[in-house]
Amino acid sequence: MAKKAYKKPAENGFNSSASYAAVTLQDSDVDAFSNWMTGVTKDFSSGLLEVLEDSYRVTMKVDYNSNCHMCTFTQQDEKHHNHGLIIVSRSDEPEEAFWLNVYKIYVLFDGQRLPTQDERKGWG
Repeated sequence: MAKKAYKKPAENGFNSSASYAAVTLQDSDVDAFSNWMTGVTKDFSSGLLEVLEDSYRVTMKVDYNSNCHMCTFTQQDEKHHNHGLIIVSRSDEPEEAFWLNVYKIYVLFDGQRLPTQDERKGWG
């Protein structure tokens, strides 16, 4: 398999300005997400590659405090609409936590910047 050549951006750090995205699915969103998941034809490896090629850093870990798996996407590309965002999802299954982030970014807010906690202070 041929390796893809990657270009390093000139400056791609957070510069201490990262914010958490404020997108949390509710119980009422379960059916929509489940229906979307049945239609996802990509395997995990293909989905991961697509997210990585969109300049997201992907981190997965066990969240011992919440007794679940946590997946975090961070975006450091200054030209990306989600630059400086930390996007977190949790689930009993690590792959589902990954797909929850994909759903938030590419379905709920496709092509748009995800809202942040600071932007949502006056709502809800």
